Amino acid sequence: VDRLRQSVAMFEAASGVSLTDTWEAGDIGAAVKFVRETGVLKARAVIERLRNEAASIVSRLDKAMTEESTAK
Repeated sequence: VDRLRQSVAMFEAASGVSLTDTWEAGDIGAAVKFVRETGVLKARAVIERLRNEAASIVSRLDKAMTEESTAK
């Protein structure tokens, strides 16, 4: 029972959905199914990685351009 309460509390905190209040179970269930089936969370992780790589490239380019300007 304690483990179930902990799981419910974690779900409610992460989802913003209270399981004790009236809510649209079908809509929430459909949203969960969509996220799980489409892999949208994995796509977000890929996008974040690409963003970080792009920021790193921009930083290196800025540094190279500064060094080039200073050398002139």
